[in-house]
Amino acid sequence: MRFREWLDEDDEANGNFYHTQLVNDDDMVGRQTWKVNGVTFVKPERASGDVVIMTNVAKFDKAWSQDMDMYITPGGGGNAINIRYPRFVHFLTLGQPVIMSEVSVAVSDTPHFTNGRHRYSVLRDQGWKKIPMCVDPESAPKFRRLYGI
Repeated sequence: MRFREWLDEDDEANGNFYHTQLVNDDDMVGRQTWKVNGVTFVKPERASGDVVIMTNVAKFDKAWSQDMDMYITPGGGGNAINIRYPRFVHFLTLGQPVIMSEVSVAVSDTPHFTNGRHRYSVLRDQGWKKIPMCVDPESAPKFRRLYGI
């Protein structure tokens, strides 16, 4: 399975870059996947050096909610971008693999998303207790201690 990335006009105007779509089965060969709650998660190609950590949603969300510039409130409010939240709600119904969110930990111990905060927010709002996330190698030990399961 291969993921195609593209821009919408409204996303381009807002400076946002990634939308993903499953394109082909051949590119999944050799890719690492994790299955949680019946959903297959895939490491993004650009995060191949990252560490996958199963994340405790309650701990993570408590800390992330302190980031007033990036936090997405339950239901897709707050700092959500356009239609990304409802678009991912729909995407989940298709049964396709989900590209993992990419995160790190700031010096203040606050988690920071590089990519995937809308995906994470939808799963959180659907009641998920654990979600696999890609964490940069430098942040991984601290992230595991603070938010890992």
